[in-house]
Amino acid sequence: MSALGRRDWLEDFTVGAKEKAGTIAFSEDEIIAFARAFDPQSFHVDPEAARMSPYGGLIASGWHTMSKLMKVVSGGAVAAGGAGFIASPGFEDLRWLRPVRPGDVLDVWIETLSVTPSASKPGQGLIIQHFTAVDAAGRVVCSVMGKVFFKRRGTA
Repeated sequence: MSALGRRDWLEDFTVGAKEKAGTIAFSEDEIIAFARAFDPQSFHVDPEAARMSPYGGLIASGWHTMSKLMKVVSGGAVAAGGAGFIASPGFEDLRWLRPVRPGDVLDVWIETLSVTPSASKPGQGLIIQHFTAVDAAGRVVCSVMGKVFFKRRGTA
C-alpha cells in the first residue's frame, strides 16, 4: 500500500516533490520462488550455491526488486488506472547498486523531476520521476527514472 495520495492529473504533480511511497520486504522463500519463475540463477535459487558465489549468500533478483518497487509506485504517484493516467513510454537508467537479501526491508521514494505539458497534445503531458529503494542503513539499492503520460485536468 502506498503512503502517497492519489495523483490523477498532470497538475497534481510538483517538480522537486520527494515522498516516501511505501516499503517492500523480502523473505527467502519469496526470493527463491520469484527467481525460479523468472531469473533462475544459482545465487537467487540455491542458498548453498549462493554462499559460494561472489555475494556470499542468497540475493533477490534485480527484477524482483524492481517488480516490488513498481507495485508500490503504481499504487501511489503513478495511479495506474486513475482518471488521468494514459501510459508509460518506459524507464531509463535502471541501476541495481547493492544486493537485496532475505529479511531486507526497503523504503521506496519518488522524486518528481519534471512536469511538462505537451506542445502537440494540449490535453496531456509527461511526468518524469526518479524512483529509489533504500535499505535500513540509508543506502540506495535500486534506482530508475520513470516516465508517465497524464491527461491535464478538465480534459476527457
